[in-house]
Amino acid sequence: MGKPTYWSVCVMKFNARICIILCVLIVALLPALASAQTLVLVSGTGTLSAGYTTIQPSSPLNPADYGGSWNPAVPSTDIASTWYLPTQAPFGSGAVWISSAATREGLSTDNQWRLFNDNFTIPSGATINSAQLAFTADNAADVYLNGVQIATTSPEEVYGVNPNDYSDYSRAFSTSFTPHAGSNTLSFVVRNFALGDVNGFNPSALLYTATIQYTSSQTPAPEFPSPALPVTMIIGLFGAVFYIQRTREN
Repeated sequence: MGKPTYWSVCVMKFNARICIILCVLIVALLPALASAQTLVLVSGTGTLSAGYTTIQPSSPLNPADYGGSWNPAVPSTDIASTWYLPTQAPFGSGAVWISSAATREGLSTDNQWRLFNDNFTIPSGATINSAQLAFTADNAADVYLNGVQIATTSPEEVYGVNPNDYSDYSRAFSTSFTPHAGSNTLSFVVRNFALGDVNGFNPSALLYTATIQYTSSQTPAPEFPSPALPVTMIIGLFGAVFYIQRTREN
């Protein structure tokens, strides 16, 4: 085997540099193996409503007690001037007041209950770093995570006859919670108190924002304008190396 020529040595050095650049490029195209993620849930059309009932539900989380079918919740157009502003902290992020209908249902003299669900998924193997919920309702609400109660506006207001306070809707309530990796459900049972005046203005609605921070060990696929772009880039780089090598040899 003959002694390598000056140009062959240059080509080998050049190829080594290209291989290093190629490795760096491939690594740069891949996201980190573990990345911090934030999931934000807000009251809106992504929330599900089971309808409403004027009979105190015997099974609060059973949609059959409220009408029996799940439908997208509806942004409320019956906005009371005393309701907490959705754009005000700790809400924001697109949260709006929602109900089972845009305008009032039933009579102002009715006691009413509504059930809302927000289903979400945390990737398998993820580690939950924090989860915080801010919520309020007209007039009161109990909150459940995966069927277990985690918060309420005020004790004994969602059920029973005599409420302690009618104005929970003017305050923000908050709680931390612990979802798990996989499927989760936040449920809200909202109570609207009856008025003594059949002609009274008596809307009912729910407002919430949940922020969940977690670390995922799953590597999401890189996003490119075209699925073929990464392959094209690598093939093009190899082609350039081959062309330069042939040029050097000639």
